[in-house]
Amino acid sequence: EKKIYVAGNIAMGTTVFVIMTVLYFINIYMQTPVLLNFTAIKAGIYMLPFSGGMFITSSFCASKLTSGLGFRLPISVSFFAMSIAFACMSLINLNTEYWELGIGLLVIGAGTGIAFSSAPSLGMSAMPDEKAGEASGVITTVNYICGVAAISIGTILFHHYGIKTVHRIISTFYFSK
Repeated sequence: EKKIYVAGNIAMGTTVFVIMTVLYFINIYMQTPVLLNFTAIKAGIYMLPFSGGMFITSSFCASKLTSGLGFRLPISVSFFAMSIAFACMSLINLNTEYWELGIGLLVIGAGTGIAFSSAPSLGMSAMPDEKAGEASGVITTVNYICGVAAISIGTILFHHYGIKTVHRIISTFYFSK
């Protein structure tokens, strides 16, 4: 029972880490003046595949999948699909078409929708009713910690590695005129 509860927490934490990373850093990519230079509204519209995929799978698919297949397979497949999408999205650049970005965001959104709605249930399924409140509190705490960690770690990595890329783009842009 303890292993199942820990697995639910790990799945939940990983999913929140993914969600916060996508929401924060893809928006930075879209709105940075030397990158895509989108307005906030245009960036929000471009994020709709992520939000839509997450909404549809968490609202309509996840409970049906887990009731028929259990938790392990749907969560595992969602993480595998998100991994492939992230690998593809690592190839995006300033010439990337919207549909390429949109497909990656849709798959990541669909994967997070399944995992986000299934992982807490996985963890809670291992707990007796008398420990439900405490167990739920721990899952919620893991949620918040992993969300903060995603932004913190990502910002440190961006500052250390990403800013060099931004400076290279700026220098190429201005010196090529």
